[in-house]
Amino acid sequence: MKAKAVCVQISHGTFVEDYGYINLKNAKAAGLALNAYHFAQGTSPAAARAEAYVFAKTAKKYGLTKHNAMVLDYEQTNLGLAGNTAYVNAFFNELDRLGFTKHTLYSMAGWASVLPPIGWI
Repeated sequence: MKAKAVCVQISHGTFVEDYGYINLKNAKAAGLALNAYHFAQGTSPAAARAEAYVFAKTAKKYGLTKHNAMVLDYEQTNLGLAGNTAYVNAFFNELDRLGFTKHTLYSMAGWASVLPPIGWI
């Protein structure tokens, strides 16, 4: 089975991933559909908005558009359900505001009790 798409980490916290651009460039040259990934490090809605801004700004700089999936990897456990929900909602609302409306949350089943009820696959 041949891969059809890739999800490349382009940011973490408010930092740009060093190899994000070259990884996207190589994936595009290989004919893969492109998607972007952000590893969250913040613990507040304000931090979420700042991180989402860096993520979206970097995605635009790298040629990604609203048609590319934007993936948030969120693994905070110390904020509880309410704090985590506030963070994730603030992050996605900021992405929406910046024109990236195709987004999703990446995590694992073990985190289900402390993440927003969004459905699991």
